[in-house]
Amino acid sequence: MSRYRVAASAVSTLVSLALSSGCTRASTPGPVAPSEPVAIAQPECPTERAPVETTQVALVDGPVPEARGRAAPLAPKDEQVRAAALAAMDEGRYGEARTLLGQLLDRYPGNVTLAALHRAAEQAIEHARDGARTTLDNFLARPMPAPPWKRTVRQRVTVAGTSRVPRLVKRKQEKNRVIDDEAWFADNKIALPVFKLPNKQRGIEGDLPEFVPLTYGKAKLHRAINHGDHLVLIYGGRYVVLTEADGAPLAAYDFGTWTWAPRLDQDWGQYADAEPRWAQLVGDTLYITHAHRTYASSSKGMNAFVTALDYKTGELLWRSQPLVANSLNFLLIDGHIVTGYGFTKEPDFLYILDMADGATKTKLKVKSGPDFLIRQGSTLFVRTYDTNYEFELR
Repeated sequence: MSRYRVAASAVSTLVSLALSSGCTRASTPGPVAPSEPVAIAQPECPTERAPVETTQVALVDGPVPEARGRAAPLAPKDEQVRAAALAAMDEGRYGEARTLLGQLLDRYPGNVTLAALHRAAEQAIEHARDGARTTLDNFLARPMPAPPWKRTVRQRVTVAGTSRVPRLVKRKQEKNRVIDDEAWFADNKIALPVFKLPNKQRGIEGDLPEFVPLTYGKAKLHRAINHGDHLVLIYGGRYVVLTEADGAPLAAYDFGTWTWAPRLDQDWGQYADAEPRWAQLVGDTLYITHAHRTYASSSKGMNAFVTALDYKTGELLWRSQPLVANSLNFLLIDGHIVTGYGFTKEPDFLYILDMADGATKTKLKVKSGPDFLIRQGSTLFVRTYDTNYEFELR
C-alpha cells in the first residue's frame, strides 16, 4: 500500500459507520502520517463486513424507480458492485470505490447508506491527497540550468535492443472535424496513457490516483502521465516530478530557465513560453519535450526540442534539432523516438529520432500539425489538426 494512503483502521471505521443504520457519525479524521495513523473510536453497534472478492462487475442500465430511502434493496448485480466498492475501500483504492458508489447512487438516489459510503470514499481521497501533497512539497525540485538552444550531443545514451529505423507505411488518411478528438479515440478504441484530472467546477471526478497531489507548491497539476512502472507529473508548465507507480517521488525538476528562448520576436515573443509536454523514463535516461504554442518565429525558431537527461543528476546528455516535437506526446519504438511538429502555415511532419543521440533519422510529410500518436500493435494512429492517419509499422 502506498505510503500516502489513509490508515486502514480509519477507513474501516468510516465504512462501518456508513453501513450501520443507527450509529453515531465518526468525527472527520485529519491527514495521516505514514507511521502514526489516526485512531478513530469504533461505534458501539453492529457493522457489516464487505466481501473482499469481486473486481469486475456490471451495472444494469437505468435508475431504479422504487429506489427511495435507506431500505431500498439492491438488485443482486448491484450488491456485487457495492461489494466491489467496499473491497476497494479496504485495499486503499478509494477512487475506484467512489466511482462504483457513484454509479450505484445514480440508480438508487435516495439510499442514505450508499450516500454515506460515497462521502467516506471522498473523505479518504482528500486525506490521502493531503498527505501526498505534504510529502511532495518537501521533495525539492532541482533547478535546471538553461539549456542549449540548438542541436547538442554531450554524451550518447546506450540503448538496449536498438534495431533498424522503423518504417511508416500509410494505410489510411481521412479528414476529421477538428473538434472530434474524443470520437477518434473512442472509434479506434485507443487512449493516451494519462489520468483524467478531477474538476469540481465541471463535476468531473476523474481517475487520478489519490496518492497524486493536485498541486506542487503553488503550481497546479497540468498533466499526469502513467507509464506503468512510473508516473510523470507536470505542474504549472514548469515543474516535472517523476514518481514510482505508487506515487513515491523519484526526482523533481524546475525547468524555469527553459521557458524563454534567448531571442524573441518583438510582437509575438510574449506568447512563446515553452513548457514540458511529454516525458518518459527509460533506465536512467529521461526523455522530455518542450514546446510553445505559437509560431516558430516567435522564438526565432528555438522551439520544440526533444532532450535526454540523466534523471538522477539532471545532466543534459543530448538535445535534438529544434522544430521536431510539439505534438502532445511521443512514442519510443525500437530504440527510436516517433514525434511530430507542425503549426499554422508551417511545414508539418512526423519525425523519427535516434534515442541514442537525438539525430533525425527520417521525416514524413503530413497535412497538418500532429497532435496525438498512439501505437496499437503494428498500427500507428496519428491525429493531426484536421486529418487522421493510420500507418503500418515495419
